[in-house]
Amino acid sequence: MTMPASDQPAVARLSVDEESAGQRLDNFLLRHLKGVPKTHVYRIIRSGEVRVNRGRAAADTRLAAGDEVRVPPVRLPERVVAGP
Repeated sequence: MTMPASDQPAVARLSVDEESAGQRLDNFLLRHLKGVPKTHVYRIIRSGEVRVNRGRAAADTRLAAGDEVRVPPVRLPERVVAGP
């Protein structure tokens, strides 16, 4: 089953500002993807889904001001609240 285009999460393109320049890619993503588990962030980096300036990048890549970071749609599992 295919979801309608309007319901599908979009690819995010983040621009690196002066404040984030020099920061590692993994730390940059952890800061911008609040609530996403670290393991998932590292998995999408290793699989090549995260791109810096249209190229694959390692977790330890240092970002420069003006770099464009492409982040795939990230879906968080819904949390199940246990009853009393």
